Amino acid sequence: MGPRKQRKWVPRERRSTVLPRLAMAGASSSSSLPGIPRLPSRECQMEGRRGLCRGCLSAAKWVPVVFIAAIVGWSYYAYVIQLCLLTVESNVERVALMVAYHLFFTMFVWSYWRTIFTAPGYVPQK
Repeated sequence: MGPRKQRKWVPRERRSTVLPRLAMAGASSSSSLPGIPRLPSRECQMEGRRGLCRGCLSAAKWVPVVFIAAIVGWSYYAYVIQLCLLTVESNVERVALMVAYHLFFTMFVWSYWRTIFTAPGYVPQK
């Protein structure tokens, strides 16, 4: 084996532009001194932050969905339990109100489900 090439010292602010050129010139950018652990690169550190940020954004996207689901759940309780079952005394009127409500409720939940879980699609190139 031939002698090991020494890495040239580069200031941190210039590493992103100089290190790729050094690697092309034959210098090993991944070598480290024996016995000294290598610190993670800046790119690796930034990738960890991006992963955390993506996780936060992914969770934040579901906040409106959970909010709407809570409103729908509350409206179901208010209409079916409080109004239809506890307030209305006529069984014929109760059944008519609940059938109409469940018809619209089912259509709303179905369309909302499709809206949430359908891929947004893409714009064609041409």
